Amino acid sequence: MQIFVKSQMENLWTMFFAIQIMVYLRIYDVPFPANVVIYVKQFESLIKFDLLNPIAIAKLFHPDFDFKVYVLGMKDLVKTDPDQSASIVGDMFFFLMAGAVLSIIVTLMLLIKFLLPVFRDKINPKI
Repeated sequence: MQIFVKSQMENLWTMFFAIQIMVYLRIYDVPFPANVVIYVKQFESLIKFDLLNPIAIAKLFHPDFDFKVYVLGMKDLVKTDPDQSASIVGDMFFFLMAGAVLSIIVTLMLLIKFLLPVFRDKINPKI
């Protein structure tokens, strides 16, 4: 049984690599007769599953199906909770503003602490 399964896997890999070579053979500058190009294009369409068009199949069941909306937004097909798409910045706005105000106050206090002795020495003789 092992030999049978092993040989089948080797055949499968051989087929896979042969198909890869056939599909991408046009990348290389290989001269083909005119009628071979027609067959190669049809064979490529079979390999790339152009025959099985998933968008057309989806439109059979959902006539207003839009692939771009499905991939990028999924607006019509999936109901989402607005809290899931909410930004953390909106939730943390109060704390961010409080941190900004606190940092400004601390900066002003440090500025006063270091500049007060310098200006005190300059102002005391004039008073």
